Amino acid sequence: INANAASTLTNNASVTMTASENTQTAINATCVAGETPVPCTAAAVFTATVPPKLSITNSVTPSSNVSPGAEVTYAIVASNVGEVVASNVTIQTDTAPNLTLGSWTCTASNGATCPTASGTGAINMVVPGLPVGGTLTFALKATVSANAATGSSIELNASSTTSMTGASCASGVVVPCSAAATLQTATAALTATPVPSLGQWSLMLLSLMLAGFAVIGLGRFNMH
Repeated sequence: INANAASTLTNNASVTMTASENTQTAINATCVAGETPVPCTAAAVFTATVPPKLSITNSVTPSSNVSPGAEVTYAIVASNVGEVVASNVTIQTDTAPNLTLGSWTCTASNGATCPTASGTGAINMVVPGLPVGGTLTFALKATVSANAATGSSIELNASSTTSMTGASCASGVVVPCSAAATLQTATAALTATPVPSLGQWSLMLLSLMLAGFAVIGLGRFNMH
């Protein structure tokens, strides 16, 4: 099958008759369609189309010990790993609690083209044609909410799909293809509890009390 298009297989068959089989019929034999003389021929055409195959990955930096209020960057890579051009490919990201999506940029490679070079917020892009091997790489900035709970997980999903018949993902499942990136917020830092200190007069009083106890103890020792 042609790697870039549909392939057509043609199987021809013919029917004829000789005079030795039936002289009278052979002389007057014709094909019904068009009343042409024998032999009669017919062709059966079989067309096979290779379905497209998509791939998408998603990662976030940093991914662990992220402080509330910090900025992170998602790297989302959508590719055509099949053998035919993928038409009307939709690439999207969702939104997530405690995460504000900021600006993003798109970079194309291997013959692909970004319909839009940049934007803000969740990605929602339709690519008219993603060539074989074509790749779109997105850099999406986001800010973790200052109110995000410490030690919590925040997940952002990305997906790619096409309406073409039989389309699948690199993993073998049918479209849409999806990928999730998870970040972990920092755990609460341990804080030391300060020990209250005694004032100057308190220290003097404590010293006098200790001295008094010492004198009393010494007197009792001498009495014995």
